[in-house]
Amino acid sequence: MINPHKSSITFSSKTPPEIRERVKKALGIEKEGGQGLPESFGRKKKDLFTLIVDRIHQKAVNYSSRFLSSAGKLTMLKSVLSAMPSYSMLCFKLPAGLCKRIQSALTRFWWDSKHGVKKMCWLSWEKLTKSKRDGGLGLRDIQSYNDAFLAKLSWRILNNPQSLLSRILQGKYCKDHHFLSVPMPSTSSHG
Repeated sequence: MINPHKSSITFSSKTPPEIRERVKKALGIEKEGGQGLPESFGRKKKDLFTLIVDRIHQKAVNYSSRFLSSAGKLTMLKSVLSAMPSYSMLCFKLPAGLCKRIQSALTRFWWDSKHGVKKMCWLSWEKLTKSKRDGGLGLRDIQSYNDAFLAKLSWRILNNPQSLLSRILQGKYCKDHHFLSVPMPSTSSHG
């Protein structure tokens, strides 16, 4: 079931306007364009997801100018800044370099008191991501969080093989292999 109020549709630049209108009318979707995910896929994932890091930096600059306490910063880190890449991580395996850039932006927000004035990081990110019970702050490790999202998606594909997503992915990539043992082709899409 498609929710036309929350959905949008993206067409190839070569799709004629009359076909676009016919498809939009048939689906009941008015909006064109993505909803926060990249639309035009090139070959470099690094460039594709730079928008995520830029948005985190911008929010961090806005919040750092408010002179938050440590508790306030921790709340902002956990509930806002760490959650910003979640939507993209639901669908895509983010490159390790991008995860490090996101982590760096989060680290700078935690340790710095003013934008542009870097302070010493007294603990490693690995220690900050430990649970509070183990002496950390309970922050999210970006790569592990991304892997968890994708594992959940894989679980849904395996447990609901009749879903549209499952049928498309298994039909395209799993013709000769089981879903869990299919080799990664070099021509596969980012998704």
